[in-house]
Amino acid sequence: MVAFLTSRITERTATRGAARLAQLLKPDGLFVYQHLAGGNRELSADYELHRHFCAGWALLRVADKLSCGSEVRPAGEASVRAGLQAFVAPFGADGCLCLAHDGKIEISVCGLALFAAGLLQITPDDGDIVSTASAVGNYIVSQQMADGDFIHIRDFASGERLPLASEYSAAQALLGLFSLSKITGESKWSRVAQESLLKLAARENAPLPRNHWVLYALEQALLASDDPRWLEAAHEILLDMLKDPIPAQGVTACWLACNCEAILTWIRMVAASDRSGTHARLYERAYSRLKLLLRKLVAFQLEDGGFTNEIGHKLVQIDFIHHSIIAFAEFSKLPRRNS
Repeated sequence: MVAFLTSRITERTATRGAARLAQLLKPDGLFVYQHLAGGNRELSADYELHRHFCAGWALLRVADKLSCGSEVRPAGEASVRAGLQAFVAPFGADGCLCLAHDGKIEISVCGLALFAAGLLQITPDDGDIVSTASAVGNYIVSQQMADGDFIHIRDFASGERLPLASEYSAAQALLGLFSLSKITGESKWSRVAQESLLKLAARENAPLPRNHWVLYALEQALLASDDPRWLEAAHEILLDMLKDPIPAQGVTACWLACNCEAILTWIRMVAASDRSGTHARLYERAYSRLKLLLRKLVAFQLEDGGFTNEIGHKLVQIDFIHHSIIAFAEFSKLPRRNS
């Protein structure tokens, strides 16, 4: 574990990781999903499409934040565009488009595809992307239920609802709708997302899940509407997460990075709402925890810039990298504080 975090360390860790992730992009626009450290030979594994779009989003986000190699943004653009082109499919008779993979439609994949597409450099020649994104947005909205949640997974061929759910999916779908307002310039998508988020927060028997995806959605809601309820909800989630001790053994890179993403999102929300004084004590507590997590996370980076999920293991997967580089890139752009 590094003794101190410096701007040089965090930026270099993020840019090296982004460069390695870009190297894993194949000519077909998909990534070498899983491999062993020291090589590029892809291992046999199910290709998780939600991680594909997360990886593309991470490359674009890091490229926008930091001075990266010239290959990083093009790789992010190519991966997101390839994913949209390869997996978009019609669903139903009302003009909806979804993203289908392995015979399933996952609402999380639809949302994350739009979330990533929101960072594309869209030109007047990209009309197809805008119309496709709107049609995917129509699918997401069509899957919304009365309590603000969504039907998470359907069988593509039959349209049958599958009895599977994820604590991340609703927030990822909402991120897609928030992003769609940016892509199209239409505020209606953001309004739908905010209404859904309010319903989810109001459920008595199922509180908002405490994870970074929910905090990302709350951040987008706060940016769209300076409603104090968004920050209050984020505050409760962060307080709950900070109760968890950092595992003394067996901690993984993904656990560290996702917890960093949660804290970083809350910090950005506090800064955006100009309420840092109100939360000064919690801010100090969260910031100290964040630095400790990142100091531990540095140790998971490999010589080639990639990340393994467990110290001493050689397995590398694209999500191990994309979560980690986002954490370091976002931290490097926080206002400087004592390390």
